[in-house]
Amino acid sequence: MSGGETTWSPLCVAGAWLGVDARARDHRGYTQDLYRDDSYPEHVQPPEPGHRHVSLSHSHRGVLRGLLVTYRSRLVSVVKGAIYDVIVDCRPESRTYRRWCVAIVSSANRRQVFVPGGCAHGFLVLEDADVLVHSSTREDPENELTINARDPALGVYWPRLDDVREAITSDEDGAAPPLLQAHDRFVDTVPGVISSNWSPYELVRVVPRPLGRALVVGASGNVGGAIEEKYGAANVIGTYKNEARTEDGYVYLDIEAVAEDETLAEEIMTMCRPEVVFICAGFNWVDGCENEAEGLRPRNMNAVGPRNLAVAAKKVGAKVVYFSTDAVFIGNETGKVYAEADEFLPQNKFGETKLLGEQLVTAVCPERTLVIRTAGVFGPERVGKNFVYRMCEAINDADDMAVPTDRFCSHVYNRDLGASHLAPVPVRPPASVKGLVDSDAAGTFHVVGEESFSRFNFAQRVAVTLGFKDTATRVIKRTDLKTMHDQTFEARGFAAERPKNLALAADKLKETLPERMRPKPLREALLHWKTNPRGARCPGIGVRRAEGE
Repeated sequence: MSGGETTWSPLCVAGAWLGVDARARDHRGYTQDLYRDDSYPEHVQPPEPGHRHVSLSHSHRGVLRGLLVTYRSRLVSVVKGAIYDVIVDCRPESRTYRRWCVAIVSSANRRQVFVPGGCAHGFLVLEDADVLVHSSTREDPENELTINARDPALGVYWPRLDDVREAITSDEDGAAPPLLQAHDRFVDTVPGVISSNWSPYELVRVVPRPLGRALVVGASGNVGGAIEEKYGAANVIGTYKNEARTEDGYVYLDIEAVAEDETLAEEIMTMCRPEVVFICAGFNWVDGCENEAEGLRPRNMNAVGPRNLAVAAKKVGAKVVYFSTDAVFIGNETGKVYAEADEFLPQNKFGETKLLGEQLVTAVCPERTLVIRTAGVFGPERVGKNFVYRMCEAINDADDMAVPTDRFCSHVYNRDLGASHLAPVPVRPPASVKGLVDSDAAGTFHVVGEESFSRFNFAQRVAVTLGFKDTATRVIKRTDLKTMHDQTFEARGFAAERPKNLALAADKLKETLPERMRPKPLREALLHWKTNPRGARCPGIGVRRAEGE
């Protein structure tokens, strides 16, 4: 027989993993490893050597088992049938404490779930199922605890089965206490699961409602990071492609792969069950979109992938926020300020694919979709790649930087971009401060500051505010769009045409949001960044702080 290795991907509870088991097949059938200590990666191995307890259970369709909390790590497999498998993080020291996630596990999809110790685990049986559990220690009822699967403070989503009036549970599971009311028993029976210096009253007061569930596609980027900061990491499930952040409960997602396989979008929506999906990721290399060698990547990443995410989001009832660009307009009229409904005529493939993305995403569910057009986004970010970072680093290193004098556009502080939306959080804001998401706004909004500058003038103003005026005079060099285009084309063999005048009007935003939630003027935004640094260090901004401070 021939076969491959089990592949693993992170779930949105820190330390939890989903594996797809390889099967070796021939004319007789197949064989499949359910655990091998010499081939399973370290992060899905128990802290103690080997799994010491193996159990097999059979359950009928409609049975709901759990949620069982134990200090033991577990590997859960289905050898027959299918289950809706749930993991809840009950470790207060974890960055994903009180977050839950879901995986559909069946004999057909060959999946296996790794449940870290200190997490609650349970499942709803979708098809009569035989479930195999490998545990890192022997079963020990004295050091285990069942919590209520329908605890309102957790808000776990359990689907209703058409032919099952009510889920079938044991008397013990049905009478299990909610997480917070089980405080004393947790301290006594499950070491390290919940802090002993918090009283039940304090726990109820601090976390009275379920966490918000905002899925941010591209959470490490300029826009996604600001959204996470505003809403709080506990309320955000982020995705990554290149930089793994599994300790934060981030999950891997390749939006290009989503364009080619719609089931990937359905799987992440099932796992996270979000209330709102922010689509911040895409193919944002403007010149690269013109490179024929990239093929369909810009279209798939900016339009088809987001459309598939929107379809899957609709199935779970989530609102969708799609981030677009000023490049959907022609930008050839001096002094023109574009409103949301003005005629579109993109001048490059980046603008074309983002406009197509707007149209495809909106068509899925217009009443539950927000399109946010923005431009010139600056501010703190984890990777430190936006224009202000690059300009300040060039000044700091005395490296010449050419900046066009004939490209005019609007700008926005990324923290203001995040603040204009607000996420579904445990304590809802009063009606007077609702953002676009909480107010159930739909359609297209321009979210930018009221000021529009040439790129060169913007750079000068940033340099003055951050104390680089004299050095910037020597380092920042004037150029024009044609020269930049020609130099890029000569160096790479491709280059994008960039419109000269792309100022955006934000009148619709001003009519919808209170003044304190609108984007700040440039100087005020830069001073706010200076006094509240975070993310990658930017010369002129201040010392680096830990992410999330």
